[in-house]
Amino acid sequence: MLGCGALLTFDGHVQQWFSTSWSADDALHLGLVIGEPDGMSTWEFACLFLCLETWTSENAKTGLLIAGDSLVALSAALTYKGKKGLAIIARDISWRRLRYGWKYLCGHLPGEHNVEADILSRIMAPEPAKIPNSCTNECRTSAPRLADLWAATI
Repeated sequence: MLGCGALLTFDGHVQQWFSTSWSADDALHLGLVIGEPDGMSTWEFACLFLCLETWTSENAKTGLLIAGDSLVALSAALTYKGKKGLAIIARDISWRRLRYGWKYLCGHLPGEHNVEADILSRIMAPEPAKIPNSCTNECRTSAPRLADLWAATI
């Protein structure tokens, strides 16, 4: 996995979306190798973390429903448990949830229904995916860099 992509929807319409790539600093911090399948669940959890960091502040009153196809990442977001890289991310999410009052629920979205986010995650691939029509440039936002979030918790 070279990067991640996610979208914020309301009533079935894309409000915002982002696509970002992982850095060598991210991989080092999480003990992963970019592009190796062994770390897929941890990278999925890192993407979930970026979603929370990007969208929880502006949705503080209502909270967010995080829907994704990684059961490991969704479970870790609810239990704050995991091994290795998952534990690192879980600690940071737990700290921010307490500190900033993040409100969110998680739900499973089967892979065959997670098409747009899956496409957005492949924009950084050697053969980049085409941005879905529902994700217009006007709706594009920037996610923070993971490396900046690690420094913010210290």
